[in-house]
Amino acid sequence: MKKTLLKLSILALGLLTSVGVSAASTEIFSWTPTSSNVTAATGGSVAVTGVTWDNSKLGAKLGSTSAFAVLTLSSGMFEVGDVITVTMQNTSHQIGIFLYDEEATKYDYGKAPLKTSNGSGELTATFDGKDKIVIARGSGTTMYLQSLVIERPIKAPALNAFTLNGINGTIDQTAGTVTIELPYGSTEPSDAEILAACTVNSAATEPTTYDAATHTITVTDGTTPKEYVLTITYAAAKTDATLKSLSYNGTAIELAEGTYSYDVELPYGTSAIPTVAYEINDETATAVPTQASALPGTATVVVTAQDGTTELTYTVNFTVKATASTDATLKSLKAGSITVALADGQYDYDVELPAGTTEAPALSYELNDETASAVVTDATSATGAASIVVTAQDGTTEHTYNVQFSIAAAPKTLLALPFDNGVKGYIYNATPSDPNYTAHTIYVPYIGTTTPTAGAATTKEGTTSAEVAANTVTLTSSVDGSSQEYALNFVQLTPVTIDDLTTPYTHTFDGSEIGSWIYSVYGYDASKGLKFAKTTNDTNNMRDAEGKTRIVFAIPAGVTHVELTSVGNKRNIKITADGTTTNFDAADSYTFDLAGTEASLVMVESNQTGGDGGFSAITLSATSDPATGVEEAEAEVVNTYYISADGKTYNAAVKGLPLIKVEELSNGTIKTSKIMIED
Repeated sequence: MKKTLLKLSILALGLLTSVGVSAASTEIFSWTPTSSNVTAATGGSVAVTGVTWDNSKLGAKLGSTSAFAVLTLSSGMFEVGDVITVTMQNTSHQIGIFLYDEEATKYDYGKAPLKTSNGSGELTATFDGKDKIVIARGSGTTMYLQSLVIERPIKAPALNAFTLNGINGTIDQTAGTVTIELPYGSTEPSDAEILAACTVNSAATEPTTYDAATHTITVTDGTTPKEYVLTITYAAAKTDATLKSLSYNGTAIELAEGTYSYDVELPYGTSAIPTVAYEINDETATAVPTQASALPGTATVVVTAQDGTTELTYTVNFTVKATASTDATLKSLKAGSITVALADGQYDYDVELPAGTTEAPALSYELNDETASAVVTDATSATGAASIVVTAQDGTTEHTYNVQFSIAAAPKTLLALPFDNGVKGYIYNATPSDPNYTAHTIYVPYIGTTTPTAGAATTKEGTTSAEVAANTVTLTSSVDGSSQEYALNFVQLTPVTIDDLTTPYTHTFDGSEIGSWIYSVYGYDASKGLKFAKTTNDTNNMRDAEGKTRIVFAIPAGVTHVELTSVGNKRNIKITADGTTTNFDAADSYTFDLAGTEASLVMVESNQTGGDGGFSAITLSATSDPATGVEEAEAEVVNTYYISADGKTYNAAVKGLPLIKVEELSNGTIKTSKIMIED
């Protein structure tokens, strides 16, 4: 039967109406889906692949929360009168079977469907010869196509199957032939066995007969006979006389195609004769083994193929090594669960144990030569030494593998330390390339005359506590009680000077601002501007231990609106200002407001998992819309809105920017950024 491809697509449908038919039939296609072959495509459609018309299994989900899902089947596979049965599950939707007219350019949903049904269960319709059939379901929660069965009405007596000795024959209904190949050596079947091999359809009501002279099987309903000519052939005898595997005493011999003689050298001093074992590639072949009778000696395996003529002889020649082995090396070495990386000619190794380890692990090993011997001496303490003395088979050659244990330092790492001025300290666990920075130092930018106070620290797992006293942060390990100190280094910034706030002030960065009114350890780059990034601690780039670079701006009093212009890669960031942290998606610019009553610090942090970005310029103003240039002191009432909320009506007086920006939308709602409300 021809193979085809089922394709799911999302279409909009009208209401479904109900028309139903049914028919007695024989199943010609059954589909019980799983989800393994369903791939979601763009636009909410689903592509279904791998369908064949031989009862194969495939997954299909008719799913969309906003549209109808349609399964389209080509009519070329069906005949008039074929019955389509669809079983749905997992939701209660209206589903239907529609037709696609041969001359139509689109599905004609204006016509009544063949059949519709509400909810889960079976939906059955009879195909009437149109170009296509369409199985659809209503929109909403996903519905699964549990099974789809195509059945064909029985029209005439026919031979459905022919199975002899467990082997299925091939039936050609058009040519009226049955062909079958039986294995080599099979006996010719009797007439009774041939009749027993026949399976007929339900239209065949009379006994089936077989004419041995003409090799004809006749199926009839008492009126209309259907004849099939039977052809039986026999497979030729197999000629495979090869081995799948060959071994001695459990040790495999690597077989090579076309090679039938193998040499095996046994260890010095071997006296026991090994036993050869094998596997045959073709189970119809036979093999006769002959074991070696002495050492040195030869074992053979003679394999005869099914044809009784083809024969191969596998030979294993055993010899014994004349001198004792001098191999006193190890194949592998482990200290507990720690694997020691061995190197040729190296016998001394250092192994660092996890922090807090109190006892040294035992050594384990594998020998390169199993005839060698080894003596292990384990360490008596977690910082002691262990050894393995390996003696070769010759009793003279010897190597001593020495393992010296040490214990890793306990974790004492500070990840983040916030301060009450809204910034986080810049933490260095190692000395960066810049000589101005010192290892285990926390740099804290601030403005004014009072240094900020540290809050609760974030530490690496294994650190018990972080105590802040004076200008020192002390970390204590929960593993061994050891400690590590960080020095606090406060960096005073001076807010940028702006002479005139009546017009927006725009400053283009060139890197000279760092250390005066901007604090940034990542620096400035002409292509990226004032840079920020998300990465692990990298001393070469002076990134802090939490992995996020930060930029701190000192903004003067009177500035109520800030706009940062992005350059290069647009990155997700978060900005902390006036005690509030806001997340921003990647954009060309980032705008936010300040109270403006006094000078403030603004901290920008990376808010993503990788990559870097930067800022080319900053615009500062005393208005919520820099383009207007309106000063707050000169603002007048622009408009008045009445806002209903919480059961009250509020008179919202718009007194000029930046106090409020009110926009009345077409649907009658009001969108505000800031409002002054007088009850």
